[in-house]
Amino acid sequence: MRILFAWIGETDLRAASGQLERGVGPIASALDEQSCEKVVLLSNYPPERSTMFVSWCEERYEQRPTLEQVSLSSPMNFEEIYRAVVATVDHIQEQTTSPELVFHLSPGTSAMASVWLILSKTRYSAEVIQSHFDRHTGGSEVKTVEFPFELSAEFIGDILRRT
Repeated sequence: MRILFAWIGETDLRAASGQLERGVGPIASALDEQSCEKVVLLSNYPPERSTMFVSWCEERYEQRPTLEQVSLSSPMNFEEIYRAVVATVDHIQEQTTSPELVFHLSPGTSAMASVWLILSKTRYSAEVIQSHFDRHTGGSEVKTVEFPFELSAEFIGDILRRT
């Protein structure tokens, strides 16, 4: 089962409320191009904004995303973001047979994107995607992110050199 994980971002919320100057947003762009049986969205926005976005997705794709409402002291707090992501991914994996994980980097903050990337190279085997809105064409492009090295190998080598 292919499962897309993403933080809800401001561009996604604006698109769901009809403000389409930046297209349909990163999450909808990914869903337009990616085939996923399940969508799991994390949000640190007020619950009414988050559920509005989930409803918009359900109308658009006839699939209701799973929403994980997360309380963060700051959308740049790496520790809180990390803990929320790990708890969510672990919970979904426990409920799923043979999950294929897809982490979307584009929505949310740079700290949220960094945590997805780090976890995809250390704790989970996941495809990492990003989307880009082209102002000239008005369209979005979704690409798989090619990360040129293994974090765990780099990290272990550094630790061994220090000792």
